[in-house]
Amino acid sequence: MPSQICHQFLIHCFIFQCNRCKPLYNKKQFRRGDQDNSYPCVKCECNEHAISCIYNQSLDSSPDSRTQGGGGVCIDCRHNTTGRYCGVCKERFYREPGKSLNSSDVCSPCGCEGPGVQSGKLDCVKDDSDSNVIAGQCDCKANTSGRQCDVCKDGFFDLKASHATGCISCGCVLDGTKNRNISCHATSGQCDCKDRVTGAKCNTCKSGFWGLSGREPLGCKTCDCDPFGTTAGNVDTCNSVTGQCSCKPGVIGRKCDACRDGFHSLTPNGCTTCNCSVAGTPPSLLDKCDKTTGSCDCKLNVEGNNCDQCKTGFYNLSQSNPQGCTQCVCDTKGTVGGSGQCEEQSGNCTCKPLVTGQRCNQCKLGTFGLNQSDPSGCQPCNCFPKGTQDGNRKRPDELQCSSNGQCFCLTSVSGLRCDSCVAEYYWNPTGQGCTQCLCNSDGSVGRNCNDTGQCTCNANIGGLRCDKCVDGYYGFVTIGTCIPCNCNTSGSLENKCLESGQCSCKDNVEGPQCDRCKNGTINLQQNNKYGCSGAPSEQPAPFVTVLSSRVMMLTWSPPDNPNGVILRYELYRNGSLVYSGLDQAFNDSSLTPDTVYYYHIITYTESGHTRSFGRR
Repeated sequence: MPSQICHQFLIHCFIFQCNRCKPLYNKKQFRRGDQDNSYPCVKCECNEHAISCIYNQSLDSSPDSRTQGGGGVCIDCRHNTTGRYCGVCKERFYREPGKSLNSSDVCSPCGCEGPGVQSGKLDCVKDDSDSNVIAGQCDCKANTSGRQCDVCKDGFFDLKASHATGCISCGCVLDGTKNRNISCHATSGQCDCKDRVTGAKCNTCKSGFWGLSGREPLGCKTCDCDPFGTTAGNVDTCNSVTGQCSCKPGVIGRKCDACRDGFHSLTPNGCTTCNCSVAGTPPSLLDKCDKTTGSCDCKLNVEGNNCDQCKTGFYNLSQSNPQGCTQCVCDTKGTVGGSGQCEEQSGNCTCKPLVTGQRCNQCKLGTFGLNQSDPSGCQPCNCFPKGTQDGNRKRPDELQCSSNGQCFCLTSVSGLRCDSCVAEYYWNPTGQGCTQCLCNSDGSVGRNCNDTGQCTCNANIGGLRCDKCVDGYYGFVTIGTCIPCNCNTSGSLENKCLESGQCSCKDNVEGPQCDRCKNGTINLQQNNKYGCSGAPSEQPAPFVTVLSSRVMMLTWSPPDNPNGVILRYELYRNGSLVYSGLDQAFNDSSLTPDTVYYYHIITYTESGHTRSFGRR
């Protein structure tokens, strides 16, 4: 027998005497197996970087266990690793993020030899186990960064070993750099200037721009000299501090973009003389206008850039008229703008969209209520076609109303717009007008209904016209009122009954209210889907699973016909009861090997029981 035990674990032992473990299987102290225990050799955890290990009992937290603890110490770690488990990189090497610990190239050189590394600091951060550091990070000088300290920090350049801090300051003027960037070119020191700024440190406006400022997205403002008002050859230049352009004679302004008094509208030929209408402008103001638009100062009833048009509500511009134009004679309630607007030459009135007549004093057909505050002058009748005479033959805007807005309604229809049914009627769902509610006088509260024709029913009564009982009640057809079905909640499937009062009973229940057990069944219960319990039948045999030579697991299903609430299952082994309860599984232990066992199940309800066939 000892030779058989040794043979079983030969793969981890040396020679057939099994007198010591293989070099890499010394996590637990060697112990020879006996009749009851094999004490197998356990492999050390060296992450594939060593081929042997030794056992150190002082490191083993559970020396008496073969599955817990361990005292293995890896020796001669390879692949630039070190430590008890060959789990860390040796000096000047590090583990890259994501690199598998048992990979042969798990450790990479630090490479901390550049000009940006602190003198003599050749080692680096071993791994990324600390979220606040970077694996492989060298010890950098003050103004350098990067894993190998091979780049200058923002705002510094010219990386050299001779610099005590690695790099020197860029000295960028932030008002002139993009996004107030302090960084510059790594070797030349050129700062990143805004589009309109120049110089190594971005401290000068380019030609054509002025006023260096941090508030300017592009650094400097454009000279923006007006090409019409600036002297030839100087359009793209200005004073770099004030921004003043070089103006032509008679032109003023920083950009040379304004005319002197009496002129307007700067052009390539200079400024244009004011052109005010003699008829519409007071004589004293003829030679004055707005310098930018050329707009003149008009007489009281005149408007327009050159004072050559009558204001709304006036007509016939005349030089002899001190006010310029004559007032229109129009109904202000019906004219555009509400000011009696008319045609500028003839004086004919200009009516609002829904107004007509020579003086704009009448509502158009299909509208009513002439009103000055209404932009359209009158309001549309807006007759509801479904309730208005001819509503199914004319367009909605052709339907007429009286002077107060009353439309001409169909029978049984009311409302100013013919948009409501009279009492006891509702809108015809398929045609014109309204349809009578026809609420049942015995079942409804009043005779009115809603827009769908639904009447308001008395308690326990339903239906569109309140002519039948709601669920849970019966008797309206036969006795004119509804009484409760009173279905027994334990014996019925739902709280509904037929017009006769008969409830819908569970399988083992009977009676009008489903309150009696059928013959052969007992104990009416609400949680019993059959209502009452009868004797069960057709119990399947248990299913046997061998767990070991001394333990078997028995599982079983309920009877194919439970016929009631199951009270318990009884499991018998070779005729003896071994389990009783509601679980459908049982582990039968303390069995004798090489013994035949027979099992069967007996299932009980309150009314009887059923027995399965035996299972071996």
